Amino acid sequence: MERGEFISLSGLSCCAERHGYGWASAATNVVVRRLLSLLKNQKVAQWLILFNGIYAITLLPYPVFFFIGLYKQVGSYQGGNEYWIYALLLSYPIGVLLSLFCWMFYHFGKYRTAIAVANLFLIWLVPLLTLITLLNYY
Repeated sequence: MERGEFISLSGLSCCAERHGYGWASAATNVVVRRLLSLLKNQKVAQWLILFNGIYAITLLPYPVFFFIGLYKQVGSYQGGNEYWIYALLLSYPIGVLLSLFCWMFYHFGKYRTAIAVANLFLIWLVPLLTLITLLNYY
């Protein structure tokens, strides 16, 4: 990479003017400036993006655990704790989707409520960990 060919974090442009792509750099700068102007409180927005990003990443292995749990439930005639753990696993995507409502509060200027709604999903872990602990204890 030659000197002057860098990616600017503030403008996300790659010195395109040098190669005759000045219009691309200008368009990129306009889009980035427009997106940044929509973010009223950038620090809160970064936290919300982080939380929602982590929750979205955790949805990637969800189908694997869903089908493993389904396979174990179909072959099992027992109820008990395994049934409730599987029921909680079924509800997992609902919590992730509900945490996306934090952006509604963010755009209304209720930043603390937005962070609370984004973290409200973590309450889902309490019954899951309790059931897993009970299952391993008994």
